[in-house]
Amino acid sequence: MPATGDGPAQKKRLWRNLFRRRGSVNFKAWYIGIIFSLIAGFAAYWVNQFQFIQSVEAKTLDMRFTRFQIPERADTSIIMVAIDNNSLDYFAANGQSYPWPRSFYALITNYFKEDGAGPILFDMLFYQPDGDFAESDAEQTDGSFAQAIQANGRVILGAELTLDTATVNAQFSETRYRIVPPDMAKFGLKLKSGWIPDFPRFRSIKAPIDTLRHKIRGLGITNIMTDPDGIFRRVPLAYKLGQNYLPILALSGWLSEQPGAVVKTVNGSLQVGVRAIPIDPEGRYLLNWYGPGGSKGVFKYITFSSVIQSASALRYGGVASLPPGYFKGKTVIVGAEASGLKDLKPTPFSSLGDYPGMEIWATLLSNLRNNDFITIVPDYLNVMNTILVTLLAYWAFSRLPPKLSYPGLFFVLVYIIALAAYLWWAERILVNVTMPVTGFIFAYAFIFFNEQKDKLFLKKAFGTYISPELINVMYQNHEEPQLGGETINGTPLFTDIQRFSSFSELVSAQDLVALLNEYLTKMTDILLSEGGTLDKYEGDAIIAFFGAPVRLPDHAVRAARTAVRMQKGLSELREKWRQEKGRWPDVVSQMRMRIGLSSGEMVTGNMGSKTRMNYTMMGDTVNTAARLESSAKAYGVYTQISHHTAALLGEEFAMRELGTTRVFGKKEALTTFEILDYTKDLSDADRELLALWPQGLAAVKNQTWTIAIKIFEQTLAFERQFEGRPTNPSRVYLEERIPYWRAHPPGKNWDGIWALSSK
Repeated sequence: MPATGDGPAQKKRLWRNLFRRRGSVNFKAWYIGIIFSLIAGFAAYWVNQFQFIQSVEAKTLDMRFTRFQIPERADTSIIMVAIDNNSLDYFAANGQSYPWPRSFYALITNYFKEDGAGPILFDMLFYQPDGDFAESDAEQTDGSFAQAIQANGRVILGAELTLDTATVNAQFSETRYRIVPPDMAKFGLKLKSGWIPDFPRFRSIKAPIDTLRHKIRGLGITNIMTDPDGIFRRVPLAYKLGQNYLPILALSGWLSEQPGAVVKTVNGSLQVGVRAIPIDPEGRYLLNWYGPGGSKGVFKYITFSSVIQSASALRYGGVASLPPGYFKGKTVIVGAEASGLKDLKPTPFSSLGDYPGMEIWATLLSNLRNNDFITIVPDYLNVMNTILVTLLAYWAFSRLPPKLSYPGLFFVLVYIIALAAYLWWAERILVNVTMPVTGFIFAYAFIFFNEQKDKLFLKKAFGTYISPELINVMYQNHEEPQLGGETINGTPLFTDIQRFSSFSELVSAQDLVALLNEYLTKMTDILLSEGGTLDKYEGDAIIAFFGAPVRLPDHAVRAARTAVRMQKGLSELREKWRQEKGRWPDVVSQMRMRIGLSSGEMVTGNMGSKTRMNYTMMGDTVNTAARLESSAKAYGVYTQISHHTAALLGEEFAMRELGTTRVFGKKEALTTFEILDYTKDLSDADRELLALWPQGLAAVKNQTWTIAIKIFEQTLAFERQFEGRPTNPSRVYLEERIPYWRAHPPGKNWDGIWALSSK
């Protein structure tokens, strides 16, 4: 505690000495915190470039996929025909081992056509002739498949790219197995832009043989690459082969459904027509997985053997295992599921097992069709979020009291996780998690040794005459307390319950206290949430202000928002009390309150005696706000503000000018306004009222009384009517002011002022 001596003057010196003794670490703590947060944000970004950290981040993405599955959004028109173990066993039992003759694929291709299927994607390679490499055999065995492909007209065949040109040359020396066949250009993307992603580059291709390739609708690359940890999360949408950009299988299938669409690359996306597909600088697309794969997963699986059996039954007679029209309108992907065929891929759901590569094509195709793209938050926003997290962590540990610092830090961690989880769950927005966590760790390490001891000392030294809340604010802002008061621009707020004295006649003292406490609690919570300072309670009245001790440039907006929210909050209480039937008389469920606001200069500070002080306000602006609260009843309105406040408000609030009055006890005339509500919440009647009201005021100012009466008679129909409202502004003009002015003509130089004779 401060030593005895000259009271507040000595304490003021002590405050200054503490800041000098604590030096820049505390006097400029917020500046240091901001600078440190900026440094930590960029440092966390740098750390995030390490592969280990990126792998950790990738695992958090996997957790989001597995925790928030969206199987209902998958395209149900996609069916996968799986070459599974059952199919291998089925044909092996009939003397046919894998690989099967091309006549099998010709049969099912014709069957899909006859059954009304859509695009057919073969996740398979046909770069060798069927059976052996003899040309005569190829013409016999591949010819039927080529004819089926041509008849179908919607077949996409797979191709594989390779860097090993020597192997390809050695195996296929003939010209028909060129490293890059000359017709690749017709299968490539016709990119129409200057920016081209750095798509992966290859030197050779295992393309379908000429007999098949010349009949297909499209060609799709089947190469896919894992992330560094071996999981398939991203796929390049195209690969560069020579001067050609060849699309991957699923993209090729989707493009076959977009005839005539212009394909171009815009920075950060591959644009097809009006559809923008997000990609990274390397042309990779982040798959939006819907859920687990496999035969019991998101997409439907049919065994290859059942399709062959049904196709054979349709062609040669017999009972088909699949009903007619089963594939009508469906997209079919044919590929391997059997483990021995080595086409199982690790995915974010690999804890449940690896899945066929077809799952990647089905997922991508569904993403493209449904516009189910993941929105990846750009790095600069992740850095900004990290800076915010670091600053919050710094504030929580160094600015909060010890009992609250660790809960504050826990809240910051919850914020990191909750933000990422919510944005992912709601909109599939991918926010980086490891970057803000890294910033959080930096902040914790930095602020662990901050000087909490002096802060506690300040509380003990000055807590006898300054509230703990005020000390916290002053300490956080590093401002010396203005013991004598200071002049600020702010907005006082006064509230009062209409006819509250009548409540005591109908409600017991105990219930009255409970009622008042419930009312004051809700109103005070609203006040504090908007940054207001509670001055005092006077019975049922609330006296508060905005703009001190923390400076608020938008003090008027906050005060107006508080007024609207208080009125809405009281409406909620009225409904609650109405539901508590039997406990409260009707007057309680009809409770209304008046609010007065004015803005301008006022004095705030610690006022009182040397031994006991109170942080309060005074000044003409304060008196005006108090008068506006009480004079609101003259108009029958419940939120009245001065033109000083109205001038500081924007379109967020719906207001109407009430007129120019000289309130009781003041010489200066004041133009006042009523806040009806938020503009967005106005009813149709309110909008009609606000459209007509200025015309009525204009007629009054022009002293065209007949026109004014006609307009106010119209506005009267749109005034809000409810039990306990003694009057309204339309009635005030119709029944009081206009009759008076007609009986006592104001004259040519009339200033439009109406003097109120009472509070």
